[in-house]
Amino acid sequence: MGSWKVNWVKNYVFSKEVYFKNTQTLKYPLSFYLAVLLKLFPGFYKKPVRLYLKDGGSFLCPDFMSIYIYWEIFLFNVYDYQATSKDEITILDVGANIGLSTIHFKQRFPLAEVLCFEPFKPNFEFLNRNITYSNFKNIKTFQLGLAGEVRHSLLYIHRKNSGAHSIFPEELSLGSVEIELIDLKKALSMTKTGKCDILKLDCEGAEYEIIKSITPELSKKIKQIYYEATVTRYDPKDLNDHLSSIGYHVDLVGGYVYSAKLMN
Repeated sequence: MGSWKVNWVKNYVFSKEVYFKNTQTLKYPLSFYLAVLLKLFPGFYKKPVRLYLKDGGSFLCPDFMSIYIYWEIFLFNVYDYQATSKDEITILDVGANIGLSTIHFKQRFPLAEVLCFEPFKPNFEFLNRNITYSNFKNIKTFQLGLAGEVRHSLLYIHRKNSGAHSIFPEELSLGSVEIELIDLKKALSMTKTGKCDILKLDCEGAEYEIIKSITPELSKKIKQIYYEATVTRYDPKDLNDHLSSIGYHVDLVGGYVYSAKLMN
């Protein structure tokens, strides 16, 4: 068991703040703590744990990382900074994983059109199950990844972290699978309007070439970008400078998550 897990549980899980936020978010707040304990030790409890949202719907957490992602998205709101006040918006969820960010977006914007892109089949299957459990409409899912150009690539499977599969090999890679990648222009063409209000990127390094592919002309179709920087692959300043040069105002939201809002 990784030391970061122990430190995270020790420092963040059993605080009054987390418990209060869980009471606001979950129908059964104590189920979060049970899920943490059941998934803390790999292989101890192999079945997914189901958490029920207070405002309706539910989702499955297959592993410890999915519980961490719930904490990051629902309790500490990493994708809420400067978000639009409109409701009928279009969202591209790139690196949708098992769908927690999509569920959170749909809670905030019930009328939004959401397109989810997740290339890894096991995650993609949980994504579809969780969307079904939460009973949201106007969501489309695609077993595809995004990159700077259309191509096929290998996706390297992380041995310990279901949210860390990447087109870049790592020491902890456990084999690879071939996936299909599309570019941002193609993804935007799949929306009803050809534009998006929120582009969320959590794709373990591929966000670099995706963001670099955004031209001044293409930026006019993307109002706000959330991206989780992969600091082991590049300096986020390089991406932030590029975004600033094409009209975005960039802020650090928390950790390695940046928000870029189009200013013109």
